[in-house]
Amino acid sequence: MRQLPIQLPNHNLQHHTQQHQQPQAPAAAAVRARPGSTVEAEMVHQDVMNVCNPDFKRPFSSIEDAVHRLLPYHVVADYEAEEDDKILESDITGQIPSRLQQWDHNILSKIAELTATFEKQVLAFNIMSRKRSLGEFRSEEKLMLEQALLQEEKHAVLGLRAEIESREKAEREAAATEARMRMAVAQAEHARAENGDGLAQDWQNNAGELDLNSR
Repeated sequence: MRQLPIQLPNHNLQHHTQQHQQPQAPAAAAVRARPGSTVEAEMVHQDVMNVCNPDFKRPFSSIEDAVHRLLPYHVVADYEAEEDDKILESDITGQIPSRLQQWDHNILSKIAELTATFEKQVLAFNIMSRKRSLGEFRSEEKLMLEQALLQEEKHAVLGLRAEIESREKAEREAAATEARMRMAVAQAEHARAENGDGLAQDWQNNAGELDLNSR
């Protein structure tokens, strides 16, 4: 089914445009009423002009275009004030503070808390400095130095013990190797001696047999 484009009548469009253009004069006048001509005032004036003259004919071409065209509406966004108005209207006792009052109260409480903490730290530091100047912390510092020296001596003793054990192990291994070599040499000499005695006995036997044959 073919969809036909929908066009608004000219009088409706003009009426809609006039409705958006009506707040222009008060908003612009309010901006001009501010003292001084600063960059912030010019930016706010430009945002107000963009809000009062929305470009509703041209669709968004990109995300950047949408952000650029919708961002000026932050000047008229006042959700907290609206919620505060609702809270204050529903309050019968008149004891419920607004968000602005609650925010100010929280900030002041936090500042007082941080100030008290800082004053306590300063007081503790001054007390420690005074005691140090009087010599009350010398025994503690001496104990800390003795502990540090003891730790250094302990590390040195452990290192020396490890070195001694390593040397003893190397000496034991060298002695065992030398003993094995001596045993091997002795076994070789013994085997050589046994082989020599056997050869001499064989030579004597052969010589005796030759002598008997010659006779």
